[in-house]
Amino acid sequence: MMGDMDYLFEAIGFPGEEHLMDSIFEVLEVALKCQSFACQRSALHGLGHLVMYAGERPISLIDEALKVESNLHPLLIAYAREARTGCIL
Repeated sequence: MMGDMDYLFEAIGFPGEEHLMDSIFEVLEVALKCQSFACQRSALHGLGHLVMYAGERPISLIDEALKVESNLHPLLIAYAREARTGCIL
């Protein structure tokens, strides 16, 4: 959970740092599509942090993952719903 270690996700909320947004979302989208539990959980965690900064964009990625539940590890479905609200641990 790289974003937790260096405050990268919070940094995009500051003026002048918006250029980071697309790259961050690209990485999280790829990680969310991986078959690895750790990658999926990390992506959901990052997207959960981004809900407060990027509104609908992280929510739509989470919703997309929830639509195709076979792509999301079954143990992460509840976590995805929590991340969607921005309430993640």
